[in-house]
Amino acid sequence: MATVKVAKDAVLVETPRKQMLKVNNSVESVKRALDQVFMLRVFNTAVFPDADPVILKELVTKVGMKNFKKGDVLFKEGDEADVAYVIRKGSVKVSRRNRKGADVTQTYLPAGHLVGEMALFIGEPATRSATVVANVPCETIVINKADFLDLMAKSPEVKSRVEKLVRSRQVENITSDYDEYAGSILDFVMKEGITDAENVLLIDSDLCIACDNCERACAATHGGYSRLDRKGGKSFAAIQIPISCRHCENPLCMLDCPPDALTRLADGEVIIRDSCIGCGNCVRNCPYGVIQLIHENPHAGGFSLFSWLFSKSGQHGEGPAKAGKCDQCTDLAGGPACVRSCPTGAAMRVNPRSLLKIISEKQPGV
Repeated sequence: MATVKVAKDAVLVETPRKQMLKVNNSVESVKRALDQVFMLRVFNTAVFPDADPVILKELVTKVGMKNFKKGDVLFKEGDEADVAYVIRKGSVKVSRRNRKGADVTQTYLPAGHLVGEMALFIGEPATRSATVVANVPCETIVINKADFLDLMAKSPEVKSRVEKLVRSRQVENITSDYDEYAGSILDFVMKEGITDAENVLLIDSDLCIACDNCERACAATHGGYSRLDRKGGKSFAAIQIPISCRHCENPLCMLDCPPDALTRLADGEVIIRDSCIGCGNCVRNCPYGVIQLIHENPHAGGFSLFSWLFSKSGQHGEGPAKAGKCDQCTDLAGGPACVRSCPTGAAMRVNPRSLLKIISEKQPGV
C-alpha cells in the first residue's frame, strides 16, 4: 500500500480496475510494459536501491517472469545454479539438510526478497546451498546468471550490498544447527498460510477457558453473526489459529469481485463494502474458508444470543445474501471486539513474526 500525491499540475487518465486487468490479460505488449514498470520499481526500491537507474532499465529488458504453484520447487540443495529469483508475489520456504540428513525449514522469504543469488555470487562450482519451495502461489522475476554477474560488474554498490547479504547467509549456514522444532514451527505456519497474513487471530489454549466471549462479542458487533469460529482451525504447541480472516498480503478473495467491494485499507485490513452483490466469488476464492454468505434478515432487530446460538452463520436468515468476514472491527476505536472481550488475554491479533515468537516460547522444556 502507498499514498500517491501529485507533485505538480498534471492530467491523469483514470481507468477502471477491471478494464485494466482485462487489457493486461489479453494484450501481451501491454502486460510486458506494465511488468517492466513494476520490475523497475521493485529493483529501485527493494532489491537494488543503490544501482544506477540506467543500468536497471537495461536489466528489466533482459529478465523474465516465472510463476510457481504452491509446493513447486524453485531449486534443490546441491543443484547447479544458473538463475536468481526476485519474489514478486507470494512467499517461499528455505530449507537445508541438518547433520542427521533431515530436511529442516530454515526460514521463509516474502515478496520483495532476492533468493538464489548466493551460488551465483560465490562462483564456480555454483551449486545451491538450500532448497527453496513456493509456500503459496508465487510470481517471480528471473535473472539469468550472466545478467546477474554483469550487474555486479557494472555496479560496485550493488555488488557490495549483495556481498554483505551472501556473507550473512554463509555465517548462518555455518553456525545454525537447524533445530527440528524450530523448523516444525515454520512448517506449521506456512502450511496454514500464515506467512501470507498481515494480521492473524490466535488463541492461547493454556489461557482459554472456552467462555466463547470472543464469538459473542464478534456477533454483537456484526448484526448478530460471528465472523470467527473459535473451535475451528489448527493448533500447534497450545496455540490455536481459529477460523478468522488473516487479511492476506496477496488476498485471493479480491481477484474476482465484480463491484470491487473488497478493499484493502491503509493498515492492511481487507474489508467488504456495502456494494457487495453476494455473488460468492470471494467465498470460493478464499483458500482458508473464512468468508461466508450471510442472508441479512431485515426483521431481525437487534442482536439475539438465542438466535446466534442456533443460527450462527446467518445462512438461514431472510433477505439478500452478502459476503461477511472479519474486518478487525475497523469502526471501533478500541480494536477487535473478540480480543477486548477475552477475560484471560488468550485471544490476540498479531503479525506472523510475533506469532512465531509466541509459538517458539511454548517449546517443551523452555
